[in-house]
Amino acid sequence: MEISSLRLNILLLAALFVLFVAPVHAQTVNYVVFVLDNTLYAHALHGADLRVLSPMYPGLENTLPQTTDSTNQVQRSPVQPDERFGFYQGIWSPDRRQFVYIQIQFPVYQLKLYSEDQSKILLESEISAQRGYLVPLGWKRDGGILLLERYMLYNLKNAVRIWQINPRDGELKPYANTSIAQLHGQSMTLGERAFLGFDVENHLGYWFDFESGQFSTFESALTFPESSVFEVFPVRILGIVTSSELVELLNQLTSSTAVPPVYPAAFLYWPLPTSERQVTCYPDSPFTQARHEITCPALGREYPGHEGTDIGSLPLDTPVYAAAPGIVVDINSDCDTDNPSCGRAYGNYITLEHSLAVDGAIQTWYTGYAHLNNVSVTPWEIIADLALPIGTSGSTGEGGPHLHFEVRYPHQNGPERWVDPWGEPSLWLGGSAMPTASK
Repeated sequence: MEISSLRLNILLLAALFVLFVAPVHAQTVNYVVFVLDNTLYAHALHGADLRVLSPMYPGLENTLPQTTDSTNQVQRSPVQPDERFGFYQGIWSPDRRQFVYIQIQFPVYQLKLYSEDQSKILLESEISAQRGYLVPLGWKRDGGILLLERYMLYNLKNAVRIWQINPRDGELKPYANTSIAQLHGQSMTLGERAFLGFDVENHLGYWFDFESGQFSTFESALTFPESSVFEVFPVRILGIVTSSELVELLNQLTSSTAVPPVYPAAFLYWPLPTSERQVTCYPDSPFTQARHEITCPALGREYPGHEGTDIGSLPLDTPVYAAAPGIVVDINSDCDTDNPSCGRAYGNYITLEHSLAVDGAIQTWYTGYAHLNNVSVTPWEIIADLALPIGTSGSTGEGGPHLHFEVRYPHQNGPERWVDPWGEPSLWLGGSAMPTASK
């Protein structure tokens, strides 16, 4: 990825200036550093102080300071994950003698404890509609480990449920819970409390205190750009730094070197029966430009910048399948054919999150399915059997009878938030020209 050095230097100088003139004591302020929409930010954990640091590019996270005395959480595991799993998150004990971490191979996950050069499994389970992943949150003074239950790896919706596990005998029991607005971001440990995420709608950040079990908030300045129904905008937390570490980070950014991004091997199946391959509008794909009309017959106009694949000439109620195993994170099922603006013109739709283990780490991808006649799945449902339909095609929303299908990887680098599955490398199992259906 090519970075504008002039833009980067201007951003860095502006951020450094604000740091030095801000009327706060540097040694008492902590900042959570995160990536949102291909930009690196820092947000103070005491108030609405949000700072743009730089554009994001592969390898930039490697410049972040390692854990300090105030935070024992790391983004890179000291333990080599098992071959089929991907590391998601881990936390050192206060004495830094034990490391608890979660590794995922959807839908299975393992909670493991590393101590004295040995790892043992504390908990092995599968994510389900009844219980999400249990992610390390923090250590209590009595040695108990607190776990945050979550379904989406970078968002929390509607509720916070915290569990406690005894590392000696593996006993698991509920610890605290509360109803809450949607939070964005992973949890991040700081001493004896944890940052839980940002409530963007109400401009709040959330804390949880390990010993009291109490939740608290602080003012937040985080906002999101306008988006389509399939833009999830996950906030990827990279760490917590002090004011002095933030100055050091800004200095280091000027000498950071981009590295090639790592993408998964092909993982998508064709989301329709093998016989239904009438791609009618996908002008951004060389595959479509070479083999199909660029003008959408259903819309009667060119459709530049279209962020997905439109498959037309579908009989109503053609089965629609998940393109990969995943979890249902959003649905709309309230539209009929009389309102073309329903669902923001997408009609009835489904969004799936896919957790992929890539080179020992976890990547989260998303697929969207729109203009459905029927939706046959519910939020947090686990989609493992790709031979079972998740809905049927229809003509809800705008554009006539067709299926709109799109792929998103929000942590990619560049201005686009969506991915061309026919790009290089192709994401289709079975090849680009004739992707393989799941059955």
